[in-house]
Amino acid sequence: MTGTVASPAKPTGLPEYIGREVAHMTMYETITVVLEIAGLLLAAGNLLIAFLTFLDKRNSKKK
Repeated sequence: MTGTVASPAKPTGLPEYIGREVAHMTMYETITVVLEIAGLLLAAGNLLIAFLTFLDKRNSKKK
């Protein structure tokens, strides 16, 4: 008998992913994660801009 073998299904009907349970996220959790990542990106961008401004001011004083 040849062919592919499907992974065993759990009683819920969802496939098992190599021994790991998959935790489904609610829409609230998904939106929260997206907003947290956006906040981190904004904070990193602000830090970069502040650092570049600091370097620019320091270099302009030397001239």
